[in-house]
Amino acid sequence: ALARPSARQAALTEAWRIARHENDAVLLSRVAGALAQSFGSSEGVADAQAVIESILATAVEDGNRRHEAEATHALGTCAWSQGRIDDAYELLMRTLRLAEALDDDSLEQRARVSLSRIHMRRNELEEAATNLEMAMRLAVKSGDQAAESSARLNLGVVRHRMGQSEVAVHHLERCLELARSVRHRARES
Repeated sequence: ALARPSARQAALTEAWRIARHENDAVLLSRVAGALAQSFGSSEGVADAQAVIESILATAVEDGNRRHEAEATHALGTCAWSQGRIDDAYELLMRTLRLAEALDDDSLEQRARVSLSRIHMRRNELEEAATNLEMAMRLAVKSGDQAAESSARLNLGVVRHRMGQSEVAVHHLERCLELARSVRHRARES
């Protein structure tokens, strides 16, 4: 049933309504991310974008900056998925400013990783590395090993492209250690 755009929109809208009602920041974050990333087709991304734009309008109307930030990040991800790199950059920079104003380390970390992808695509490797270093520090600060591993993986790729092989290998080895640790903890639970 979720194959039809209207069913997808209805399911996503209901998920967001529940998340807003519960005022659960973690759930809101997951729903916003799912909105932007769960569709493989351009038609699906357009469906997600329509829902997210509605969510953003409601968040702005309600004066809810956290919801606004999450929806803005999701729109940035949609723009990236559609190849609208300049639009994605502007939306993700707006997300970063909101995350910093809200002192939301998790959202800031995700925004910086997303921005780094744009910088990598533009071959702006220093900017990509700076964002990934900051994202990695935020992940370490919060104890999020999965996010740290992801940041280190991307940072290893960027450092390799910059010709910094030893630094790249360090980040990639640490990424593997973290991934093994996360996998081990998942098996225990």
